[in-house]
Amino acid sequence: TTNAIAVVPLPALVKIGGNIRAANNAALEDLSFTNLQFLAGDFEMDSNSLLTSVNVPVLNTIEGSIDVMNNDEIQAIIFDCLEFLGAGFDMESNSKLVSISLPALANLNGNIRVSYNPQFVQMHFGGFNAMALDGSIVVTGNDLLTAVSFNTLETMTSSANRIKQLFVISTVSKHHPNWW
Repeated sequence: TTNAIAVVPLPALVKIGGNIRAANNAALEDLSFTNLQFLAGDFEMDSNSLLTSVNVPVLNTIEGSIDVMNNDEIQAIIFDCLEFLGAGFDMESNSKLVSISLPALANLNGNIRVSYNPQFVQMHFGGFNAMALDGSIVVTGNDLLTAVSFNTLETMTSSANRIKQLFVISTVSKHHPNWW
């Protein structure tokens, strides 16, 4: 991790056998993996004060988790082709985050947690296939949230020893016609 990198383009990369982690980069503005299809580990963006965009247009499998936390400038998280997420999905304390979209997601083996994103308005999970979730959904502290969509969620399971609450949404200030 360095504070001098502004743009990281990796156009030839198709598969990563480990993690993607960008953390504490004061100058990082753009992270682009235009041909990446498979990630064996976690996708983590943490405390990158100028990060505005993450481009992963063909990524379809992440065997680990997605964690995006404390990024001051990021406005949207979009994984257009992501079908499988092997662990959790965590978006926390991104001051300008407005929306999250994972339209093709079919399987997620972990928790969804979206919390304390003050500008956050909408989230959309699931595409044309039946989506299965093995974990919980916790959405809290997003004061502007008006739309939540899990259009294709058919199966939701949880280990009683591991997760005490399957579904929690709190601090939603408006009811929206696209709710569920």
